[in-house]
Amino acid sequence: MWDDVAEASILVVVGMAVVFAALATLMVAIMTLNRLAPEKAKKAAAPVEPSGAEASEKEKVAVIAVALALAKEQSGISGTGETARPVEASRWAIAGRERVMRSREKAGRRQ
Repeated sequence: MWDDVAEASILVVVGMAVVFAALATLMVAIMTLNRLAPEKAKKAAAPVEPSGAEASEKEKVAVIAVALALAKEQSGISGTGETARPVEASRWAIAGRERVMRSREKAGRRQ
């Protein structure tokens, strides 16, 4: 048994070392590329501003969302918009509930 545990622990340590070495190699490669071409790295890291069409589309969506929220608030509608429907239970569910309720009645009489 201890042979299996020792073999497994060696496998875990070797696996972790391989992953750590791969991550360290990747980190060194990225740092090297950043030093070779810092201008491209800065451009890649800079946030991209949305174009005029994308910005106006996002503004429209925001305006519609605010209008819907205000209309919902004024009309008194709450919740997700789904109406509550009665759920039809299966015969198994009904039988299970009856069994639980009967067991509670018996427990109540004992006390």
